Amino acid sequence: MPGSILVFWRGSPRGWNGHVGFYVSESAGHYHVLGGNQSNAVTTAKLSKRRLLDIRWPESYPVKGERVLLSLPHPPL
Repeated sequence: MPGSILVFWRGSPRGWNGHVGFYVSESAGHYHVLGGNQSNAVTTAKLSKRRLLDIRWPESYPVKGERVLLSLPHPPL
């Protein structure tokens, strides 16, 4: 859902370094995340879905949305 907080590993999945940003959209293999320290600016970065550790959303706030897909996957041939 747009606005969800996404947590990614950086360097190593078991390391302490990471990246946190807000979900904007996604494609087949990547999440597009709004973050505040990407190249010393607020930008949208494309991060591999394989690096995702967690997705957070406040329990007290109802979910009123869905994924934002930039491109639909092609059907199998």
